Amino acid sequence: MSVAPTTPVEPQTGATPTPTPAKASLGLWLLGLMAAGLVVRAWYTSLQGGLHYPDAIFQYLEPPWAMMHGDGWMPWEFVRGARNWLIPWHYGALMGLGDLFGLRGMDLYHLLWAHNVLLSLAIIPAGYRLGRAMGRGDGRLGLLVAGAFALFPTFGVFAPHTLSEGHALVFTAWAYALWMEQVVWPGAAGGRRRAFAIGALLGGVFIARVSLAVFLPLVLLDYLGRRRWAHLAAGSAGFLAAMAVLGLSDWVAWGTPFQSIIEYVKFNWVEGGAARLEVKPRGWYWETLFLERLGAATWLVVAANAAALWRHWRMVLAWVLPLVALSALGIKQERFLLTIWPFVLAGMVGGLWELSRWVPRARWAPAAVAVALVCAFNVAGLRSMEQLRWKAGVFAAQDWIGRQGTATGVLHEAETHIHGGKTLLGEAVPMVRYRSALRGHRLFNFVIAESERLTKGLGRDRHWRQAATFEQGVVVFERVDGWTARAPDAPTP
Repeated sequence: MSVAPTTPVEPQTGATPTPTPAKASLGLWLLGLMAAGLVVRAWYTSLQGGLHYPDAIFQYLEPPWAMMHGDGWMPWEFVRGARNWLIPWHYGALMGLGDLFGLRGMDLYHLLWAHNVLLSLAIIPAGYRLGRAMGRGDGRLGLLVAGAFALFPTFGVFAPHTLSEGHALVFTAWAYALWMEQVVWPGAAGGRRRAFAIGALLGGVFIARVSLAVFLPLVLLDYLGRRRWAHLAAGSAGFLAAMAVLGLSDWVAWGTPFQSIIEYVKFNWVEGGAARLEVKPRGWYWETLFLERLGAATWLVVAANAAALWRHWRMVLAWVLPLVALSALGIKQERFLLTIWPFVLAGMVGGLWELSRWVPRARWAPAAVAVALVCAFNVAGLRSMEQLRWKAGVFAAQDWIGRQGTATGVLHEAETHIHGGKTLLGEAVPMVRYRSALRGHRLFNFVIAESERLTKGLGRDRHWRQAATFEQGVVVFERVDGWTARAPDAPTP
């Protein structure tokens, strides 16, 4: 990486200087990192074929699908009004685009996944801006941080998923990059407009997931501590602008401004709903996000971040404070803390950058080696994620049934909401969990069997034939043509 530090460009001039060879080299390196980041994300996307989190379907895809097609699984949050519609509307627009090209089933999912992969790439230039600010204008540190953001496998795993954390990751990375430029690198201060953008981006983080409000206090306290009243006012205005968008969207969707926030608070803290959902021990994040995902590289990350405290303490606090705060909540999922990883990596790179002052000719080398080691250990740690292809067979089965165009009803063994939903099936037909009482009902002409017991039972039934098989032992059975229901009085589901 034989590139020289860049000289900050004074923003008030508005002129774009002629690129020097060093700046051109930095640009080529950044483009290369973007390409590498795309390869990492595309690779991990290609490994996935199942359901990683039920919310990826039932919080963000099924609601707009139901609104567009009149049929879908509407989760309780969207019945009660405990979620806002901004991200589902976003995906609904992409679904409408898919309709124009006749995309359905997994083809439609692949369009959404491709969009999310490209969205995830936006953190790489944010990483460059963040690292360059940490280096007071040194583009080499910017490239190192951007490289960590591009190559870190966890980002590749989560990149395609239709989860609000994907949007929050981009918003948080850019908000903190702009903030670091403002407070650390005076040559890129940017004034009130930058502060407004920071506030608006943090508002977007809050809209994506309310609990990620834990990223707001550090910026707020920094402005207060340094008495940047103008920046505080502009940042507050940006945040309020984002809240106005939320209030307006809730008013349009629910008839009450901020209903999604009101119902969220009522469910989680007044009714104690969060205590009933996936409660895990306080140390679960540390054990899962670090010890399991990074293995022995955890201690390299921790030591390097400790070395960063004296000069890059903001980056260390940017992930330590949210980790501590969200660990105190009972409900925990790995995706909830996806947004801390940029700052874990930036802190590590920043710490090693400061420690390597004694190797000025290759100052970048220790940090680059550390990024490579952490990524290698992360690859090993992610092998335990069986969810990469969790329910992939069920997904493929639903997609296959939808493409036949003959389904009148589908029975499946999958637990309710542990499948691809009506969005994947692409058919407005009843799709319910298998019960023997419904097996003879004329409405249902397809069964998705996952257990060996049901597969053998249907295989012995002359009224059903095996139509297709998929991974993980998933078998699709189709009713034999012309068969009259054995139980015409079976209850209608």
